[in-house]
Amino acid sequence: MSVYERIITEIHNGMVLHTPVQNKPFEVKSIDVEGVVFFVRKTNIEVSKQCWNGIPDFLRNRDWVLIGAKHEVTANLYEGTLEKYLRKCTKSKSKRSQGSYVAPLLEHLKIVKVRHTKPSAIMLT
Repeated sequence: MSVYERIITEIHNGMVLHTPVQNKPFEVKSIDVEGVVFFVRKTNIEVSKQCWNGIPDFLRNRDWVLIGAKHEVTANLYEGTLEKYLRKCTKSKSKRSQGSYVAPLLEHLKIVKVRHTKPSAIMLT
């Protein structure tokens, strides 16, 4: 079963999750054939179906991968992070970090382990 098929099956609109380090709540606003929309402080963050399904390949055969939220890493560490992967495969215009919202959902599905201390990171389970 693909990551996105699991999301459709196991995650629901209105579900509240929490960011990895600061434990701030955010909401899964909607899930449809295009992807997932998170609602974070008056902003919608969209992550496409293709992005979700590509994450395991991105993480495969790697140790801990930095999530790369903007408030955690400097520009020279940005390459190779989950955030960089997401920026390459999504159409979201939001300047808000996406990795901080994607990682908790994947952790909820037990697809990844998340390191909840700075710098936060993920690894396939």
